[in-house]
Amino acid sequence: MSAGSSRARRAAIAIRQVEKSTGASRVALAQAKLLNDLGFDVSLLVERGNAGVVTDHGASVVKLWRWPFKGAFRRFWFNRRVQSWCRRNRPDVLLSHGDCETADTLYLHNCVHLAEQYIRGRELPAQHEVASIHDHVLGGGKFRQVVVNSRLMGNELSHRYGIAMASILPRSRSAIRDTILSSSMCSAPVPTECLRVMRLAWPRMKS
Repeated sequence: MSAGSSRARRAAIAIRQVEKSTGASRVALAQAKLLNDLGFDVSLLVERGNAGVVTDHGASVVKLWRWPFKGAFRRFWFNRRVQSWCRRNRPDVLLSHGDCETADTLYLHNCVHLAEQYIRGRELPAQHEVASIHDHVLGGGKFRQVVVNSRLMGNELSHRYGIAMASILPRSRSAIRDTILSSSMCSAPVPTECLRVMRLAWPRMKS
């Protein structure tokens, strides 16, 4: 966006579902509130979403058409719809929750390969629905950084996909809340500074 443009800064959060009280939904809604406080016009790109809850967090819902059949293609279809929406609307920030590519921050909530190894002692099939899109998004390396919920997950991503540990950030429960409460952070003038603020909320993992 050019400096002389009067268009409000726009942020998009891509998450397939925000209609149940899941950890991923709570994180996405907290992100929406944070970005709204920072002055962004926030859109949640979803297949299913509770518009009332999203509105209460200062964002709007953009419902993308859901591929009707189960399987890996459904996840890739969501990624395509998100990328198409972004080409048309050109958000300044795109936060992904694992099911789409982004040049900004990726938030991962599960580690399906490692879970299958630990629980069943085997590898997932090649066309596994979640593993396929994770391999595509994480293996592509287009993101600036990835936020994980444990050191175990961070080590797995580094080992499996060759992601530098400096780009893997741990998530703390109080990070989003503390960031919102900091008035100095709420005055970040440009998207780059907003992302830097969000990154500082999750200190880097030690190797």
